[in-house]
Parts: sequence; C-alpha cells; structure tokens
Amino acid sequence: SLMILSEIGIDIVPLMGGVALVGLAVAFGAQNLIRDYFYGFMIILENQYGINDVVRIGNVAGLVERINLRITVLRDLEGVAHFVPNGEIKTVSNMTHGWSRVVLDIGVAYQENSDEVMRIITAAAMEVRNDPRYSHLILDDPEMLGLDSLGDSSVVFKMIIKTRALQQWTVKRAMLYQIKKRFDEAGIDIPFPQRRLSVVGNQPIPVE
Repeated sequence: SLMILSEIGIDIVPLMGGVALVGLAVAFGAQNLIRDYFYGFMIILENQYGINDVVRIGNVAGLVERINLRITVLRDLEGVAHFVPNGEIKTVSNMTHGWSRVVLDIGVAYQENSDEVMRIITAAAMEVRNDPRYSHLILDDPEMLGLDSLGDSSVVFKMIIKTRALQQWTVKRAMLYQIKKRFDEAGIDIPFPQRRLSVVGNQPIPVE
C-alpha cells in the first residue's frame, strides 16, 4: 500500500513513522498474547487444575469456572468472577487436587484434662467417620496429632482428616458440630481471650 501511494506521488515518509509505531505496539501485544497461550497450554498439559477445582492464584481464590489457553475464570464464595490471564500466573495452590484435608485446631481452657479432651475429640471424629451421611466423603480414619500449641488463653489440639476433593468443608462443619456438642455435654470450656487487671491504689494496672 505504501509503494502504491509513493507511485501516485504521495509522500510516505510521515506514514512510515506511524506504521513503525503501530507495528511495535502490535508486536508487544502479540508477545503478551503468545505468553498467555503458552502458559495456558502448559497448565492444561500438566493438569495443574481443571474445571470445578478450588484454587488460589496470587491473592484470588475460588472455584475454577472456565479455563482456556488464554484465561482462567475463578468464581469466589461471594459469586464474584475473576478473569486471570494465564501469562500472569506465577504460583497456583490447588486445594482440591486428587484429595483434600480437614485441619482442625481446637482450643480449650488450661484447666481441662488434656487426655480427656483428646479422647472426646477423637470420639467425635469417629462418630462423623461412621455416619452414613459423611462416611463416603472421608478417605481415612481421623488422625489426632495431639497438643499443638500453648496459647495466651487456651491449649490448642490439632487433628487432620483426609477427605474426597471439595468435601473438606462439609466434613469440617460436621466435625465442629459434634465437637461442640460433646464439649457441652462434658462441660469442657472453649475459652475466649481474657485479660487480668491488678488494682494498685486507684489505678488499675494490666498484669497480662
């Protein structure tokens, strides 16, 4: 086209500069587009995640609603759709790849008997494990890891349960319900943050 314009007497020197700028812009855009397609191809080839997996990409987490060579669409718990270019993905955390796990941190008051607390938590977990509504969701017996930490106002016990992919939240809710129910029956206190004050004269002085 430029050669034809030159033949009919039109000065094409100014046009050459514009064409060069347009070409440069297209080249940069094509580079990003090719990167998106390449990363998308590798994600699909390596089966890093797929439709209905729950993943975290950067600061965004949600259900994979759509994936193609260019973009990944995540739908979070509030129903917001996030469109992530595949070329921008550096790290992916797949929370439902093959199987999932419930991690429970249960805090009780310091005065409670640790052995009794672990027995009650384990019994609650086995009740959920044997419940027909949840037994098919749990892949292995619950594992009590024991006393995990000594907090400011509570003693924390940790338990893990291996579940089918995407079912960890259902099992966790059932577990928490059973633990709370059994704690209430046994009179075990689930503490809340507290602060003691020591009064000297007319001025209260924090002790801890």
